[in-house]
Amino acid sequence: MGKLEETQAIIKIIGNTTLSAIGYVPEGGRAWSAGTFILMRTNIDAIAPFTVIGSAQPMQMSAGGGLSRKYLPIIVMLILVQSQ
Repeated sequence: MGKLEETQAIIKIIGNTTLSAIGYVPEGGRAWSAGTFILMRTNIDAIAPFTVIGSAQPMQMSAGGGLSRKYLPIIVMLILVQSQ
């Protein structure tokens, strides 16, 4: 599993380059938490058939339509990663 500091450092490097960053997950590969955040930061991303990205954990919605508080830290992290 990737650690947050290392993930943020890689995302920052990708964001600061003047070159287009390409992310690729090969056939049968996996991009779990950190890999997904890094893939989302690239300019071009691709995944081969039979790959997995993300945590595959379904989000739970409340009866009122809001997300469960359990997932708030994950959502905040996604927003922070995308804003950098």
